[in-house]
Amino acid sequence: MLFKLLFKWCIRLTGKSKPGLEVTAEKPRVLIIPYNAIGDMVMTAPLFTALKKAHPDWQLEVLCSSRNQDIIRYHPAIQRCWQVDLSLKPHRAWSQRAARNELYSQQFDKIVYLEERIHWVALWRIHRLHAAEKLSLPFAQRLIEKKQIDPVALGIFDRTIGADYEHTPHFTRRMMSIVPALGGEIPHKMEYDLNLPHQKSGWGKVLPAGERLLFNPCGTQSGNTLSSEQACSILTQLESLDIKVCVFDLPDVRQKLADYPHQDRISYLASGSISQAGDLIREMSLVLTTDTSIGHISSALGITTFIMRSDEAWRANCDPLADNTCLLIGKNTLASLAPELVLEQLQNFLSEHKPAACA
Repeated sequence: MLFKLLFKWCIRLTGKSKPGLEVTAEKPRVLIIPYNAIGDMVMTAPLFTALKKAHPDWQLEVLCSSRNQDIIRYHPAIQRCWQVDLSLKPHRAWSQRAARNELYSQQFDKIVYLEERIHWVALWRIHRLHAAEKLSLPFAQRLIEKKQIDPVALGIFDRTIGADYEHTPHFTRRMMSIVPALGGEIPHKMEYDLNLPHQKSGWGKVLPAGERLLFNPCGTQSGNTLSSEQACSILTQLESLDIKVCVFDLPDVRQKLADYPHQDRISYLASGSISQAGDLIREMSLVLTTDTSIGHISSALGITTFIMRSDEAWRANCDPLADNTCLLIGKNTLASLAPELVLEQLQNFLSEHKPAACA
């Protein structure tokens, strides 16, 4: 309680941030502060396209991290990526001190905070940023009551725009809900425009010939990883198809597929960056993955993507909004997803050469 009172006192004592040291650019500068995860950044990409279409003269800048910078750095709507994580605790944030101080010296016309989280470290650093107007998606009332901090009432933000989670639970639609408030229109079809670069040398010596399927059995979140038995059973089912199976050469994937008896049927692909992974994904006929960032990247790149996930509302709220995505849903948990269902849907695609209706 004492710490919260001290935080509020510091915010009120310092008042509204003063103008930055840098001269304001000729074009309006708008800084977007999105969620930090790779998949979240992919799902936010249509927002940048929509804002740039509505305001071609805006200079859009984005806060990113070392792990998701490759996703957004080539986006045609983005003029600058700031590799600064505002949520890092003080003892871990020293390495970003120079970049953060440079950011503090800038003057923006607008700052738009999309995280919806009440995190005192991030809020203090946003308070120190300079902008004519600071905006945020609405904060959940339960979080305001739990943290006993209202960022708008404290003056950290001038106002909220867009929809809250209760009214618009789907992640991408909620991010896009700020567009009308900023003078734009929400498009019927999402445009991701990741624009990841192509490798100059190509992948002819690495990739098997013919139609290729990228298989990813692993995820980083609880409940979005196949069991070894499930993964190997799916690979066995895939043997009946005339398609080459590729996987990213990662330790957890190797371990997951160790019991599969026909290792010679798998092409393990090394990838040193998101850009390189995206380039490999573009070489696939289709992607079969658990609910993870690979599915969001492949869907955004226009590759037919089959996403295996559990029947949970919060996962449904993060489904890609693309016609090339097909959902394979296990009842309650991913463990209940039958390999036979996976094979059936893949057979439908290969016979018709379009995603099966999996709704």
